[in-house]
Amino acid sequence: MTSPSADATPTPDACSNVPYGSSLPSPPPVEYAAIILASTYGERLFPLTDDADATNADDDDVRQRRRRLPKHLLPLANGTVLDRLLLSLSFAGYGYIILLEISETAVDAPSQRTVAPDAPASCPMVVRTVPLSPDVTSGSADALRLLISGGHLHPKSHAMVLTGDLVVMCPGTLRAAAEAHREARMQYPCRGDVACTMLLSDVGREDEDGAPLKESAKQKKGWLSREDEEIDYTGLSSLPPSSSVATYPHSPLPHRRVLLKRPLLEVEEDIHFDGTLPKLSIPFVSALLPSSAGGGLSIRTDLHDVHVYVLSNWALGALNSYRWRHMTSLQGEYVPMLVRRQGRGVAAVVPDPKSNGDGGESMSGGGRSVDSSRVGSRDGKEEEDETAFVVSAVVVPRGLRLLMRACTVPAYLFACREVVSQTIQTPSDLLADTNLLNFPAIKSIFRPPPSSFDTAVFYIRQKDNTLIAKSANIGEKVILKSTTVGHQVKVGSHCKLNNVVVMEDVSMGDKCTIQNSVLGAGAELGDGCSLNDCAVASGVIVPARTKMKGEGVTAEMFQ
Repeated sequence: MTSPSADATPTPDACSNVPYGSSLPSPPPVEYAAIILASTYGERLFPLTDDADATNADDDDVRQRRRRLPKHLLPLANGTVLDRLLLSLSFAGYGYIILLEISETAVDAPSQRTVAPDAPASCPMVVRTVPLSPDVTSGSADALRLLISGGHLHPKSHAMVLTGDLVVMCPGTLRAAAEAHREARMQYPCRGDVACTMLLSDVGREDEDGAPLKESAKQKKGWLSREDEEIDYTGLSSLPPSSSVATYPHSPLPHRRVLLKRPLLEVEEDIHFDGTLPKLSIPFVSALLPSSAGGGLSIRTDLHDVHVYVLSNWALGALNSYRWRHMTSLQGEYVPMLVRRQGRGVAAVVPDPKSNGDGGESMSGGGRSVDSSRVGSRDGKEEEDETAFVVSAVVVPRGLRLLMRACTVPAYLFACREVVSQTIQTPSDLLADTNLLNFPAIKSIFRPPPSSFDTAVFYIRQKDNTLIAKSANIGEKVILKSTTVGHQVKVGSHCKLNNVVVMEDVSMGDKCTIQNSVLGAGAELGDGCSLNDCAVASGVIVPARTKMKGEGVTAEMFQ
């Protein structure tokens, strides 16, 4: 299989972790670069990523214990979320990675990240760190514009854009997306090309009778659930007649064309206050649907957009043009726009290269452009333009938990539990509860990177699916299930912990019962505390016999 960065693999000493503002070498002309968006703290993980307690602390030692931690540096098993993402990209064959990191993190965060892991089968990779201030960018689209304008990405390179809170169970999934994008582009040498290939995960679940479960019911059963703002109406069809799933030998996962992408809250909004729902409208749907058998449209809400997009170089250039300068979100604005306009041709996205925008700005998009001979015009009829492009999706089948976002406290807990479980089980064990075990192509994708837990530092209780740091002090008659215990943790006697992440330096009294919760670094719990569905901020002191459920626990609550 060809590496995503096969055109040119940079050497590790070329531009690894160079601070922003210094003299940087030209970016290597790799075919596919990986861009990690890690320039936000993660408000939905409050109070784990909040710094209100730290900024109000007078004592330097207390301020250190109550440090603010961005979401991509939250602990995950024996490392951080970012550690695992970098390792996964290395295994997937990406040789050039750009890390767009929040500026305070690049200077102040107390973390050590492995840039080039010495793991078998991993490829050498160069990580260029570009610190960004939250005051400079309003969203992911703004961050990409700064990256392109700053010359950090070669004009001929395509890019896989990932969010920093992505937890990848199998690197083959990332590689499959790049392979599908590459091979789809080869199918349209004389058309408008493929603008974007996204990764979607089927997260649907059924009850004993086969009826679909609601998100609230999935959460009660301990499964991964989504909030309403994470749910989309997604319309999928077959790819155009010039291609089919069978033409993608390197992408064993299902590959479809995306014709609709609208948020559930937008679709089901009762704008007239009469109890009726608006109809779904898909531009050029009759022209875009394949005429062959099986080319119908399937509209679903059980597909999760995990914010992994493979963008062609011309689509990146269009994002940097004046026409879309008002857009701030890649997931919420730019990608849905590409979905809506694919039937109208490339001209509906890429500005005319002969015209200028505001202030005489060049419309080349930072050196990225599309051959003007391929930019056609529309005659107003609902017919697919000759330069119509494609927005496609690689779909992870139901039952395969290959990747997820740790963007909420429940999702973060679920990801920690899955990573430890994956370390204990074999790929065949993890596939046993699906109907995909007999498909060799799927089995080839499902090869997780080896989690090298240092036996001198950690040990695993396989029966209890629990990871414990050897520096932790566990009291007598303590029950631990699906729990991660960090360094220098003290757990009192007769405690019960179920589905809990205990970060470093936490101190817990006797007879505490903790369930479905995260305890931030340096937190202290008195005797007899009972916490359920809680997130305790770093450094917070919880008084003895405190009982709480569904709370974000901060120091102000006990003042």
